[in-house]
Amino acid sequence: MKYKLSWAGILTVLAVIAAGLFFVFNYTSPETAGPLGVLLVFFALYAFALALIFAIINGIEAVYFHFRPIKAIDEAVGKPKLFRRRTVYVSAALAFAPLFLLSLNSLGQLQIRDIFLVILIEALAILYIFKRV
Repeated sequence: MKYKLSWAGILTVLAVIAAGLFFVFNYTSPETAGPLGVLLVFFALYAFALALIFAIINGIEAVYFHFRPIKAIDEAVGKPKLFRRRTVYVSAALAFAPLFLLSLNSLGQLQIRDIFLVILIEALAILYIFKRV
């Protein structure tokens, strides 16, 4: 059975995670949550960033295929699985950047060179994804 992610599913995931993060940020603190609570917050932030970036990439894809000529769409029909797999991998790689920057900021270690290093790491990861997949 094939599963297809829909816009309703992506937006539902975004809304549920945003509501959960709103609750956690307003009613708990790192001292009361403990290490497991902080880990869950970082996981929820990663899941939120992943769903948001995936939705943005799918929106750009929808606009692109809407204005693309019919002949070109017919030629690209053979590669939708490859395109979808790359979309998921690139979304997962890009979603790690805000989490990494937030963790560096929480340690008080975030500087301009760290931002450039994260950009470089993300560029290398995306390059690797496009070469490998």
